[in-house]
Amino acid sequence: MLTYIMAMEIKKIVASRKKSPFEHPTLEEIRGVEKYEIGITSKYLIFFLIFSISLELLDLVFRGYTAVKSWDILRNVIYGKDFINIFLLQYTIGNLFPFILLLIPGSPSAGLS
Repeated sequence: MLTYIMAMEIKKIVASRKKSPFEHPTLEEIRGVEKYEIGITSKYLIFFLIFSISLELLDLVFRGYTAVKSWDILRNVIYGKDFINIFLLQYTIGNLFPFILLLIPGSPSAGLS
């Protein structure tokens, strides 16, 4: 998304310096395309974040419920030295924080239906 935004900003600069109307799209056209593409990309990102969070939590619940041999190893990792890495960094900052940011009203994904 950042690469797309940077490319569109460069395109806006080039379009503002154009000499011929047939050379480049207008600034309004570029802004419209940019908002639409960022909105669609944000919606896909929300769906993939929901899918990712669901799979990770389902994996934890399944391993805890079945109590297979891998649960003992996973329990030691979760409750031991990697608690901060798994729950704080991966689940909270890596999944939940971006998900909440994408759901904030006024974000690019909130304006499109």
